Amino acid sequence: MTDKETTPEQQVKQAYSLYQKKQYRDAANLFWQISSDFNSQNEESKAAEMKNNASVAWLMAGEAQQALEAAKDTHLVFEALQDDKQAGMAYGNQAAAYEAQHEFETALSFYQKASEKLLSCGEKELRTVVLKQISQLQLKTGEHLQALASMNTALDSTPKLSGKEKFLKRFLSKIFH
Repeated sequence: MTDKETTPEQQVKQAYSLYQKKQYRDAANLFWQISSDFNSQNEESKAAEMKNNASVAWLMAGEAQQALEAAKDTHLVFEALQDDKQAGMAYGNQAAAYEAQHEFETALSFYQKASEKLLSCGEKELRTVVLKQISQLQLKTGEHLQALASMNTALDSTPKLSGKEKFLKRFLSKIFH
């Protein structure tokens, strides 16, 4: 290896550094290049993880279509490996991209799949985030009662509630319990 070559681990650190510096397009491009490198080495799970990272960075850069293209079908890789946490995150990334494109029904479907995967692997914190997104989308699509139920489930899963969340939970408990 020459001085100019970098290891994949160094490239990943560099991409995360770019992301932390809010250089989202540069981070997305580097994550995408790293995913391509992992694909050429037949390391599908690492490639899929980098594609999801690229998707998040593209979304932060305001490029919803590229975010969707980056994350598209990555859940299949993780499902084949029976990695429900990564599959749930992949569904969530795709959902966020669909939501950014105002494809709310499709986003809702992907968020619900993310919630199921995260529930199955016990990822309460991530699932709570997803459930809150589901609730917000349900409000946008006119599913008001479902939105309240989703928020109630999210709050039930939250170990430490803010003052507003405590108030909301008390209110919702009168409706659902």
